[in-house]
Amino acid sequence: MRVFVTGATGFVGSHIVRELLDGGHQVRAMVRAQSDTADLERLGIERVEARLSDEPSLRAALSGSEAVVHVAGVIKARTDAEMLDVNASGTWRLGRAALAACPGLRRFVYISSMAAAGPGPADLRPLREDDPPHPVSLYGRSKRLGEQHLLALADRLPVTVIRPPVVYGPRDREFLEVFRFVRARVMPVRSRRGRVSLIYVTDLARAVSLALTTEHASGSVFFVEDGRAWSWAALGRAIGEGVGTRPRTVRIPDWTFSVAARASATYGRLRGRAVMFTPDKLAELRQVNWACSSDAIREALGWRPETPLSDGARRTADWYRQAGWL
Repeated sequence: MRVFVTGATGFVGSHIVRELLDGGHQVRAMVRAQSDTADLERLGIERVEARLSDEPSLRAALSGSEAVVHVAGVIKARTDAEMLDVNASGTWRLGRAALAACPGLRRFVYISSMAAAGPGPADLRPLREDDPPHPVSLYGRSKRLGEQHLLALADRLPVTVIRPPVVYGPRDREFLEVFRFVRARVMPVRSRRGRVSLIYVTDLARAVSLALTTEHASGSVFFVEDGRAWSWAALGRAIGEGVGTRPRTVRIPDWTFSVAARASATYGRLRGRAVMFTPDKLAELRQVNWACSSDAIREALGWRPETPLSDGARRTADWYRQAGWL
């Protein structure tokens, strides 16, 4: 298929692009004027400039596409309005543009986030797709709004929503800090009870490819995860195997996170920069259960995770070392 991909220059998007190329698809990547497109150029991928804020540019860029994979979004922003405009309104504009420009579109896959669903229940049961969403952060609410905008079009647009939990792998900068802590033989945690699901990035990319090519209902929503809910201590040990250390789990008091979040937010506000660690993000970190179940996508699409954490952590650590990040 001719697949239109947003966010193709980012961590997740770059892996999805390679998976699509390996599957024989033609990829058209939406880029911004300031995007670093060197990797796309080396792969010989068609590039077209458009902005999620500009629906006419989206319609022109989408013309002739048979499928859409929407990865682009922000996980941090200078203002609440900026995050909502990109993650929610931008997704709405892209969906409407796809309806107008691509009659007969075969599939629109939206990469949302587990944050859109919110944390799992206090009894540590993995979250499922039929659990009522209750996002606890602005990021989660913005991604949930993006989902709702697209699902409202599901009777006219063949929509699939994929909600990954923590995604890790080569080229990821967000989880890099965890690897650096573990290399220093420390696994900092807020709660020893906590559980978290993860997905290796190439397993997520395969789920996207299957969603494009496997018949299933419009409006489907799927979690993807590696088959295990990880305690923070077990996660630290698995990453430690990848970096060659045996980390010690250290519980960090709540007040330390609170002070750091406020300081980070103040720095960002004074410098006019988007920062990751804010009191809003802390609302996510305070939750105990970020585990989800991938039973639905296994049944509907026949997807299975292929990369256990031990292998994924080793591959990621090796890539970090080669890139000089670790």
